Amino acid sequence: MTAGAAEVDGQRRPDSVSATPAEAASERTSYRSIGPRMVKLLNERRTELGLKPVLYSADEQRKADACARENLTAWHHCGHEVLAKGERPQDMSAEKLLDGWFDSPAHREALTRPSSRIAGAAVVTDDRGIYVAALAIDY
Repeated sequence: MTAGAAEVDGQRRPDSVSATPAEAASERTSYRSIGPRMVKLLNERRTELGLKPVLYSADEQRKADACARENLTAWHHCGHEVLAKGERPQDMSAEKLLDGWFDSPAHREALTRPSSRIAGAAVVTDDRGIYVAALAIDY
């Protein structure tokens, strides 16, 4: 997988990756390469605040992916995660997502708990052009 912008369906989308057959069948695309980048950027911010970094967790990534997919149709929290929703792919970059979450006191607090040890993240989209990002983190 390669990170960066790619053209999909005539639109430039950030960090695009190929969909699995199951994803293609469901007409939902996942942007898996963004997840590790979000955790890397989260750790940079946590370190700046004097907090320990969190480890990237495949289990937390799966939780984030499943939660983001659920939130394409019904907005709700699935566990311990922060969420973002949008219709513009340029707003779903790892940098913009972390900026938005850190600008919100409640989201910032959720991402900067000293007891957190693991995290995973995902961004998904559907055939309507709705994007949902989730960053799952243990508390």
